[in-house]
Amino acid sequence: MRRIHCVHALLSATLLLTVSCSSKDPSDLSGAASDELMRGKRKAVVQTDARIRYVPMPEPAAPLDVLLTVEGETWAQPILRDIGGDMRRFIEKMSRGKVNLNVATGEFQSGGPVTPTNKILRFIPGAGSHVPIIGNSATARHELGHEFSFNHSHTRLWDTQTTIKQESNRDPFDPMNNSPLKPSFNAPHLHYVGWFGSTEEAYAEPGREYILSVLNDDRSDSESLKSIYYEVPGTQVRRLWFSYVTLRDRENGWQAPDGMPETAVVVHEASGARVQAGQTYMEGLVGLEPKTNVRSGLILHLSEATPDTVKVRITMDPRWRLELDNEPEEPNE
Repeated sequence: MRRIHCVHALLSATLLLTVSCSSKDPSDLSGAASDELMRGKRKAVVQTDARIRYVPMPEPAAPLDVLLTVEGETWAQPILRDIGGDMRRFIEKMSRGKVNLNVATGEFQSGGPVTPTNKILRFIPGAGSHVPIIGNSATARHELGHEFSFNHSHTRLWDTQTTIKQESNRDPFDPMNNSPLKPSFNAPHLHYVGWFGSTEEAYAEPGREYILSVLNDDRSDSESLKSIYYEVPGTQVRRLWFSYVTLRDRENGWQAPDGMPETAVVVHEASGARVQAGQTYMEGLVGLEPKTNVRSGLILHLSEATPDTVKVRITMDPRWRLELDNEPEEPNE
């Protein structure tokens, strides 16, 4: 059984921490903001195109048992139990039941200074998300993501195929960044850890039409298609995901494209090898106006957009040609 240790420590003059802290209200520690995790089931949406090919996902015979230990002082036990409960619901929902998160709480036991090697998560009220520090249920999502091998998520906008025009360390659709209170991990993270259901991720193929369901809403559904995946031919590392998302809160300044019902198709890309993600990047939003995706040449044609679903037809821009700049080419067979 895999063990994750979550420890509470009080700030004191003798505890030196090299962490980046945000100004959280210490009273907001119960994780009440994540009550949305399990608000009912959504009816599965059936695809109308029988030719769609789904990305294979592992189907374990039994859930992976993971023990989350949350320790702290006596006064903090109710808070720690709430955080532990939130993490159990969040991870079990994200993993589509493939992970069984067992939560244990108890008195503070572990001690010693925070070091790069002691693998202890310390619970410090008001702390920002920085290994090994958590401050509440929101930052705990981020740190637990690291425990499940997720790396950080960012935003990266392209001017050309090989020239970046804008970057930031915030992905508005994933908790693995500086805004950790997000209802879902992004599509690259769910892909690499194998948490998508068997019909939640499909290969992008020109000429196909897909019905995408919202990835980052509050309801539980592990059958409807959530993301379309594309590996750009001729390169080993350029892999993209197109997922339907809601933007009810105008995520980090982003707003829905014209004519969309507070929704959009979000583009993600991941660095690293095919078998394990490195950094992940949000690379823009797609609305009703068809535009060529500069990194892949794909054109997404959206129609019948509702708050829950959207139809997506994919074509290829015949004028697009692959350009490489320090990217490994696909080896010749």
